[in-house]
Amino acid sequence: KEDYQKFEQKREAFFKETQDIRTNLIEKERELQNELAKIEPDAAKASQLQKEISKLQSKFDQKRIDHMVEMRKLNPKGGRGYRSGGPMMGYGSYGGGGCWR
Repeated sequence: KEDYQKFEQKREAFFKETQDIRTNLIEKERELQNELAKIEPDAAKASQLQKEISKLQSKFDQKRIDHMVEMRKLNPKGGRGYRSGGPMMGYGSYGGGGCWR
């Protein structure tokens, strides 16, 4: 029970710590979609938005890896990660849903 509580605390801390990154990612992706939906999209603006998205995604991915390593320390024999349907499944949705890019 204590291990589970530690696990949940770390998980919640990760989601709180990455909330701004996930929110910014969603906003930038929407901006890019809106720009590309225009009859005459601004290529420079779209490119800049994509660079910002890539930078945010990289930052999120690094935090995710750090979190996964930390979680592995709590439960070395857990063996579950984002690909096997474990607690990190759905990281591509920025909110812990079932989507995986």
